Amino acid sequence: MKKIGWIGLGNMGKNMARRVLDADYELYMFDTNKDQLNELEKLGAKSVPSAAALARETDVVFSTIPNGKILKAITCGEEGVAAGISQGKIFVDISTVDVDTSAMVADLIDEAGGKFLRCPVSGSTIQAGNGSLVVMVSGDRNAYDKVTPILELFGKERYYMGGADEARVMKLVIQSMVGAQFQSYAEALILGEKAGVDWETMIEILSRCSASSVNIKNKVDEFKNRDFSPMSTVFTQLKDMNLVLDLARKYHVPVPVTSISTQYYNAMVATGRGNYDYAAILLVNEENCGIHHEDPLKEKKD
Repeated sequence: MKKIGWIGLGNMGKNMARRVLDADYELYMFDTNKDQLNELEKLGAKSVPSAAALARETDVVFSTIPNGKILKAITCGEEGVAAGISQGKIFVDISTVDVDTSAMVADLIDEAGGKFLRCPVSGSTIQAGNGSLVVMVSGDRNAYDKVTPILELFGKERYYMGGADEARVMKLVIQSMVGAQFQSYAEALILGEKAGVDWETMIEILSRCSASSVNIKNKVDEFKNRDFSPMSTVFTQLKDMNLVLDLARKYHVPVPVTSISTQYYNAMVATGRGNYDYAAILLVNEENCGIHHEDPLKEKKD
């Protein structure tokens, strides 16, 4: 399996695709963003005109796209992956999407003779670039075994979770915790801020104490500098939180903390900050408490 296809070259996809190139695989790409294509073409990747052409040309197709609607769009129709895939080929989707769309895509790929793997990852764009993501996979076990050498490029921690959409569910479980964690972190920071604790010292301690996490440690400078340039946006986190709520409704699971956190992400979008990093949920929490700081991102827009 030397010919790898990649659909979707955003922040995560680009970093992961670059690792494939660095490992001396032949990389073929499809994306509507020509700038992203140009960047990787300079490193030796080749672009193709459609998802179907990508599937015909390569052994394995990966996709990192924003949502289930786009996953369906790149799979279906004459120009979709299902039209180009054939016996023995594998389609691996790394995106965070709803379980129902994922299952539908799996059926389409199976009917075309290919195999579909659900392969969401957990980690930042930095971890995507250095190969330290947590990788969760479900779908056909033999297909998983075949693509394992490629998955090893993305993360040493890999988990095969079952034959259907177990990995999708696991990613949503993680995202529910991520969203709620940064709401909790915002509340803690504001409590200390209002009580007069030094901002930078507080952030240092919270990144090293028992309540910390990898995500909080990765965002120390972001919070110290109050620079919420996006690595993963509020829009993306809100999409994931809504998927969590949909899944919880399906199984009649009460998720009050997730529900409340989701409303604060909604408030970020409502105040024009959907393209900020999702950690910027701090800002609407501060405003609720009468705290106002200069907003470097808003100044750039103005």
